[in-house]
Amino acid sequence: MEAITRFSAGDAIPEKSTAIYGAVLKYLDTTDGQVKPIDPSAVSALTVTLTDSVGAIVNGLQNENALNTGNGTLLTGGILSFTLDPADTVILGSNPMELRYFAFHVVFSGGEHWHNASFYIRNLVGVS
Repeated sequence: MEAITRFSAGDAIPEKSTAIYGAVLKYLDTTDGQVKPIDPSAVSALTVTLTDSVGAIVNGLQNENALNTGNGTLLTGGILSFTLDPADTVILGSNPMELRYFAFHVVFSGGEHWHNASFYIRNLVGVS
């Protein structure tokens, strides 16, 4: 059975692994000045793009629907989960670590929100 890595922004994950990104999507409610989680029932669209350190799209993951379909889930309390497949976590160069960026775009009844996160892919010598 393949190991699954759970990670947050700034973490390093092994190359060619299945990894689950987790975060809480929040917004500033301008009516009361409070930061609140985004309610999934208010969301009409949630897309994700994955890029490398120079902005190139990784594995065709561009504006992919991540709203409770495919690899994405948004739960009560704004809890976001997105699964990267092994093809999303390949090393593209020869460095020991490679920087990657997520850009999640949320459209909801309160407007639009961008959730951006960076993380690293760790080069494991000999992984095929």
